[in-house]
Amino acid sequence: MEVDNLRAAATQLEKLPGSRLAMGDRVVREVDVVLCPRPENDGMRLYLLQYPLRPAWRPYELEQRCQEIRMKPKQSKVEVDLFVDSHSENYDPEAHDHLKITQQTLSSSRLQLQANYAIGLLRENELHLSPLNAVVQLRPGMKYLDAADERKRAVEKVNEEENEEDDSANAPSGLVPLQVQIRRKSTEHDEEQRMQSYAFLKQQEDAEAWVVVEPHASGSDETVKMRNTMISSLKSSPTAALSPEDYVLTLTPGRLSGSGHEAVSQDGTGSAGLSRSFLETLPLDRRIHVLLSKGQTHILQFDRLMKLAPHGSSEQQLLEVVQRKAMLVQGCWVAASYLRYNRVVATIRDYILLLFTKNRVVTRDMLEPLNVSKEILREILSHLAMQRGPGMGWGFQEDTDKHFIKKHGVIVKEQAGLWEISEADITKAALSISITTTQELGNPAPIGEEVETRVWDEVMARCAKIASESEALKGVVGTRGGARAASGADTRLSMGGGVKGGGLLQGPAAGRGKAPLEMPGTMSEETKAALPGALREIFLKHNVCNLQFICQCLRERAVSISSAPKVNPAVAATALAAAKAASAPTAELSAAICKVATCIDGVYFLQSLGNPTLDPFREVVVALLRTKKGASAGLRKVDLIEAAKIALKGDVPNIVYQKVLKELCYTRGGVWVLKPGDGRPS
Repeated sequence: MEVDNLRAAATQLEKLPGSRLAMGDRVVREVDVVLCPRPENDGMRLYLLQYPLRPAWRPYELEQRCQEIRMKPKQSKVEVDLFVDSHSENYDPEAHDHLKITQQTLSSSRLQLQANYAIGLLRENELHLSPLNAVVQLRPGMKYLDAADERKRAVEKVNEEENEEDDSANAPSGLVPLQVQIRRKSTEHDEEQRMQSYAFLKQQEDAEAWVVVEPHASGSDETVKMRNTMISSLKSSPTAALSPEDYVLTLTPGRLSGSGHEAVSQDGTGSAGLSRSFLETLPLDRRIHVLLSKGQTHILQFDRLMKLAPHGSSEQQLLEVVQRKAMLVQGCWVAASYLRYNRVVATIRDYILLLFTKNRVVTRDMLEPLNVSKEILREILSHLAMQRGPGMGWGFQEDTDKHFIKKHGVIVKEQAGLWEISEADITKAALSISITTTQELGNPAPIGEEVETRVWDEVMARCAKIASESEALKGVVGTRGGARAASGADTRLSMGGGVKGGGLLQGPAAGRGKAPLEMPGTMSEETKAALPGALREIFLKHNVCNLQFICQCLRERAVSISSAPKVNPAVAATALAAAKAASAPTAELSAAICKVATCIDGVYFLQSLGNPTLDPFREVVVALLRTKKGASAGLRKVDLIEAAKIALKGDVPNIVYQKVLKELCYTRGGVWVLKPGDGRPS
């Protein structure tokens, strides 16, 4: 039964060094613990009500004074109306009328839970735990003051309207000016800001109707009946046989580490944490990026990441994202160094993480080779580990996630191979750096082409490590042991060793002797064959692209396809071959793109889509953009309509006009201008 599993888990914990039994504490009583989860469809919600402004000896006397209780289940909001005794000696009969209240309302504010809470009932030798839905704090509301202000403003508004009517009656009749408001079209960033604004959240809160609930005294029959439902009568064994470790994990999903760091907090600032309401507005990729770059904790176990991911996200989807933005250490995901620090400090951090991949405790002797000030080391280590005591070193902050290691062995193997491949370069770069002041901390560099290149390099090294498992990949990805790529050149990950050495997942430093990914200078036959299909797929998705954005898309496409579950090795090989074109000389790559697309002022797009409805007008637009005036000054609607009438012998339907122009251009100052092709919303 469940209790047996919990006992077995507790026995394992007691054997750990530092546990109370190991230190000599005596067990005085053993109590069976029974979890009593409620069915999701029974409609019951269990709240813990707190009254932070009232001490325990001065309660609100709810059973005598409560008049009505209302709640909003989705928002976890509660309001309690209490009777006010106007004959009490504490009541002021000489107060202003709007202050003479006969009813006091307690309004709730939801408390952000930092762990999993439950209500426990001890019956005989069994502790029955019922998980809480929410913890709310009730404080006196001041809505009656707002109501008085509203009445005052309403009276003032009526008086103003009467004065305006008198003025308008005396004024000569004439034209009345109309007020017109013009708003620019909101962007995706504007929409994100709006959805995390107070006004939007307030609107969401007000949209839910209040539900009146019936209160019952603590000793009533209804209360006793409800309390009895919180005592489990289930004594049979669980249907699934779980190990003690897995059983404890199911009881505490998404647990936080004991270090006190939080991944999410109440506010939305980068320094103090991230609000959950803001994270809920972000898609998976952006949410994980924000969590790892701005969250308070640098280390998250995979179960915690799953809990923070958007509803409906699969483990495979999360793994595809997190591998591009974090590194695996002791079975836990650590934010990539480039997301947290500048290149110099990131290299030192990678060296420290490399030590933690081999040891749970890093001693002072291990850090001795680094020529870095104590302040810098303390800043890095404080987010990764806990100091065990004078001379005892730093212990990794999170427990080793054995559950993830056991479940995702392939990912663990790939990450271990990546660390092994990069070890020599990381060590060489870190030991050549000298930092003596905290001014060197700086801010992380913007995530641009260099970082994307490093991510691509990392994937190639990862693929090289497992290339022997697939015959189709052998001809494209070289192995660490010296296997050749299809063109005969070495394919390996090079971290460089200059003073400004690069950290793991970072872009190449300027002036290095080695390229980060050594590829052939000209395209191989495999690349030439795979490139047209990849380019057409990119143009159909993004419409207009410059050369840099095309290279980025080729790499991202290869990453996405090669890391997909159950991917066809031949498809992965084709995607990797096409991505190699990103390292070809600019002239050669541009010539290859021009075989598929047309180019104007350094940006590329498809001349036609194969759509007989859109293509005729699209060709008219392209012809006008090719003119010197169209490329520099933009296209006016009147010119477009006139040119279409001449070329197409008729008018262009508005739906065709809008679709073609929005794919190729954006509006600026009343004219249509060709998009820059950098992938950002215009």
